[in-house]
Amino acid sequence: MITTAFDAEVHDRTSFDCGVDSINGFLRHQTTQWIRKGLSSCWVLESDNSKNIIGFYTLSAAALSCEDVVDIGGRQLPKTIQIPAIRIGRLGVDVSHQGKGLGEALLIDAFARASMIDAAWAFVIVDALDTAASAWYERYGFVPISNDSLRLVIARATVLKALG
Repeated sequence: MITTAFDAEVHDRTSFDCGVDSINGFLRHQTTQWIRKGLSSCWVLESDNSKNIIGFYTLSAAALSCEDVVDIGGRQLPKTIQIPAIRIGRLGVDVSHQGKGLGEALLIDAFARASMIDAAWAFVIVDALDTAASAWYERYGFVPISNDSLRLVIARATVLKALG
Protein backbone atom coordinates (compact mmCIF):
# COMPACT_ATOMS: atom_id res chain seq x y z
CA MET A 1 0.00 0.00 0.00
CA ILE A 2 1.34 3.40 -0.96
CA THR A 3 -0.19 6.61 0.29
CA THR A 4 0.38 9.98 -1.32
CA ALA A 5 0.03 13.52 -0.10
CA PHE A 6 -3.48 14.86 -0.56
CA ASP A 7 -3.78 17.22 -3.54
CA ALA A 8 -7.03 19.15 -3.92
CA GLU A 9 -6.35 19.53 -7.65
CA VAL A 10 -6.13 15.75 -8.13
CA HIS A 11 -8.17 13.94 -5.51
CA ASP A 12 -11.97 13.73 -5.58
CA ARG A 13 -13.19 14.37 -2.03
CA THR A 14 -16.88 14.46 -2.89
CA SER A 15 -17.30 10.71 -3.45
CA PHE A 16 -15.55 9.67 -0.21
CA ASP A 17 -17.88 8.31 2.48
CA CYS A 18 -16.55 6.49 5.53
CA GLY A 19 -19.95 6.49 7.23
CA VAL A 20 -19.00 9.23 9.73
CA ASP A 21 -20.28 12.69 8.83
CA SER A 22 -17.61 14.59 10.80
CA ILE A 23 -14.76 12.74 9.07
CA ASN A 24 -16.38 13.06 5.64
CA GLY A 25 -16.98 16.76 6.27
CA PHE A 26 -13.41 17.34 7.36
CA LEU A 27 -12.04 15.75 4.20
CA ARG A 28 -14.45 17.63 1.95
CA HIS A 29 -14.38 21.08 3.55
CA GLN A 30 -11.39 21.57 5.83
CA THR A 31 -8.43 19.48 4.68
CA THR A 32 -7.08 22.00 2.16
CA GLN A 33 -7.31 24.85 4.66
CA TRP A 34 -5.59 22.86 7.41
CA ILE A 35 -2.76 21.88 5.07
CA ARG A 36 -2.33 25.46 3.86
CA LYS A 37 -2.27 26.79 7.45
CA GLY A 38 0.24 24.16 8.56
CA LEU A 39 -2.21 22.51 10.97
CA SER A 40 -1.88 19.01 9.55
CA SER A 41 -0.71 16.93 6.65
CA CYS A 42 -3.08 14.54 4.89
CA TRP A 43 -2.15 11.24 3.29
CA VAL A 44 -4.52 9.38 0.99
CA LEU A 45 -4.86 5.89 -0.38
CA GLU A 46 -6.02 6.26 -3.96
CA SER A 47 -8.18 4.02 -6.09
CA ASP A 48 -6.76 2.55 -9.26
CA ASN A 49 -7.67 5.66 -11.23
CA SER A 50 -5.70 7.84 -8.74
CA LYS A 51 -8.63 10.24 -8.39
CA ASN A 52 -10.97 8.67 -5.87
CA ILE A 53 -9.89 8.39 -2.25
CA ILE A 54 -10.23 4.95 -0.65
CA GLY A 55 -8.88 6.03 2.73
CA PHE A 56 -6.93 8.80 4.41
CA TYR A 57 -5.35 10.00 7.62
CA THR A 58 -3.95 13.25 8.94
CA LEU A 59 -0.83 13.90 11.02
CA SER A 60 0.15 16.91 13.08
CA ALA A 61 2.47 17.87 15.88
CA ALA A 62 1.10 17.65 19.41
CA ALA A 63 2.17 17.72 23.03
CA LEU A 64 1.20 15.99 26.23
CA SER A 65 1.74 16.95 29.83
CA CYS A 66 3.75 14.56 31.93
CA GLU A 67 0.64 13.96 34.05
CA ASP A 68 -1.13 12.62 30.95
CA VAL A 69 1.34 9.75 30.63
CA VAL A 70 2.58 9.18 34.18
CA ASP A 71 0.69 5.88 34.44
CA ILE A 72 2.04 4.53 31.14
CA GLY A 73 5.76 5.08 31.44
CA GLY A 74 5.87 8.83 31.92
CA ARG A 75 7.39 8.72 35.40
CA GLN A 76 10.87 9.08 33.95
CA LEU A 77 9.97 12.10 31.80
CA PRO A 78 10.73 15.69 32.78
CA LYS A 79 7.87 17.27 34.71
CA THR A 80 8.60 20.80 33.50
CA ILE A 81 8.12 20.41 29.75
CA GLN A 82 5.42 19.38 27.34
CA ILE A 83 6.09 15.89 25.96
CA PRO A 84 6.33 15.99 22.14
CA ALA A 85 3.95 13.76 20.23
CA ILE A 86 2.45 13.11 16.81
CA ARG A 87 -1.34 13.26 16.46
CA ILE A 88 -3.33 11.12 14.08
CA GLY A 89 -6.20 13.55 13.77
CA ARG A 90 -8.51 11.83 11.32
CA LEU A 91 -8.46 8.35 9.82
CA GLY A 92 -11.16 6.98 7.55
CA VAL A 93 -11.80 4.25 4.99
CA ASP A 94 -14.56 4.51 2.38
CA VAL A 95 -17.49 2.23 3.23
CA SER A 96 -17.05 0.36 -0.06
CA HIS A 97 -13.56 -0.71 1.10
CA GLN A 98 -14.17 -1.32 4.80
CA GLY A 99 -13.51 -4.78 6.23
CA LYS A 100 -10.43 -5.33 4.06
CA GLY A 101 -7.78 -4.33 6.61
CA LEU A 102 -7.21 -0.90 5.09
CA GLY A 103 -7.72 0.92 8.41
CA GLU A 104 -4.89 -1.12 9.90
CA ALA A 105 -2.76 -0.50 6.80
CA LEU A 106 -3.37 3.25 7.08
CA LEU A 107 -2.46 3.15 10.79
CA ILE A 108 0.81 1.35 10.03
CA ASP A 109 1.50 3.84 7.24
CA ALA A 110 0.93 6.68 9.73
CA PHE A 111 3.38 5.01 12.14
CA ALA A 112 5.94 4.73 9.33
CA ARG A 113 5.57 8.41 8.40
CA ALA A 114 5.85 9.42 12.05
CA SER A 115 9.04 7.37 12.40
CA MET A 116 10.61 9.34 9.54
CA ILE A 117 9.90 12.77 11.04
CA ASP A 118 13.13 14.57 11.88
CA ALA A 119 11.83 15.91 15.16
CA ALA A 120 11.58 14.40 18.60
CA TRP A 121 8.35 12.72 19.66
CA ALA A 122 7.64 10.27 22.44
CA PHE A 123 4.04 9.23 21.73
CA VAL A 124 1.41 9.03 19.02
CA ILE A 125 -1.96 10.43 20.12
CA VAL A 126 -5.45 9.75 18.83
CA ASP A 127 -8.76 11.18 19.97
CA ALA A 128 -11.25 8.42 19.23
CA LEU A 129 -14.74 9.50 18.18
CA ASP A 130 -16.49 6.93 20.37
CA THR A 131 -15.93 3.82 22.45
CA ALA A 132 -15.98 1.53 19.39
CA ALA A 133 -13.17 3.55 17.78
CA SER A 134 -11.31 3.58 21.10
CA ALA A 135 -11.54 -0.21 21.29
CA TRP A 136 -10.23 -0.45 17.70
CA TYR A 137 -7.14 1.61 18.56
CA GLU A 138 -6.58 -0.37 21.75
CA ARG A 139 -6.24 -3.54 19.61
CA TYR A 140 -3.07 -1.97 18.19
CA GLY A 141 -1.51 -1.08 21.53
CA PHE A 142 -2.96 2.36 22.22
CA VAL A 143 -3.90 3.00 25.83
CA PRO A 144 -6.26 5.62 27.28
CA ILE A 145 -4.66 8.49 29.17
CA SER A 146 -5.78 10.36 32.24
CA ASN A 147 -9.51 10.12 32.85
CA ASP A 148 -10.44 10.36 29.18
CA SER A 149 -11.15 6.95 27.64
CA LEU A 150 -11.33 8.51 24.15
CA ARG A 151 -7.85 10.06 24.20
CA LEU A 152 -5.31 7.32 23.61
CA VAL A 153 -1.56 7.14 23.15
CA ILE A 154 1.03 4.65 22.06
CA ALA A 155 4.70 4.99 22.98
CA ARG A 156 7.36 5.64 20.35
CA ALA A 157 9.19 2.44 21.34
CA THR A 158 6.02 0.42 20.71
CA VAL A 159 5.50 2.09 17.32
CA LEU A 160 9.08 1.41 16.26
CA LYS A 161 8.85 -2.20 17.46
CA ALA A 162 5.64 -2.68 15.44
CA LEU A 163 7.43 -1.40 12.35
CA GLY A 164 10.21 -3.94 12.85
